[in-house]
Amino acid sequence: MAEVQSRYVTLVSNDGYEFIIRRSAACVSGVIRRMLDPTSAFSEALKNRVVLENINAIVLEKVCEYFYYNEKHKDEKEVPDMEIPAELCLELLMAADYLDSELVFLGISGDIADALEQLDGVGLDGLRIPILSLMKLHSVLSEQGSYSA
Repeated sequence: MAEVQSRYVTLVSNDGYEFIIRRSAACVSGVIRRMLDPTSAFSEALKNRVVLENINAIVLEKVCEYFYYNEKHKDEKEVPDMEIPAELCLELLMAADYLDSELVFLGISGDIADALEQLDGVGLDGLRIPILSLMKLHSVLSEQGSYSA
């Protein structure tokens, strides 16, 4: 029997960690919003639980943090930068792309560029092509089974 639509949903990482967050925050993601749509026949909509097989707990925790950050600052014109650890930059960009959230992607890409700039002095203009190339390389290697994040 289907559960009632809850104010909260559970996001589960590929390593089994569960994050219970407000539905309104999670639905910043287009993918999650479609999975939780009550008119869909997806099991996620029935169980209020989304398993994200390609996002680990460390990255998913930061994504959830961003969902709340976005919800808190959505009507502000001057939004302070969110702290993004440099070592998570690439994985966060890939997660944002997978989660089909323009807001997530646009929101974190500037912060990620700033974090990477601190590492090696590369500005955002010099960063776009290398990040896209790395994302493509990661995708190809993952498909071949040569790499796991």
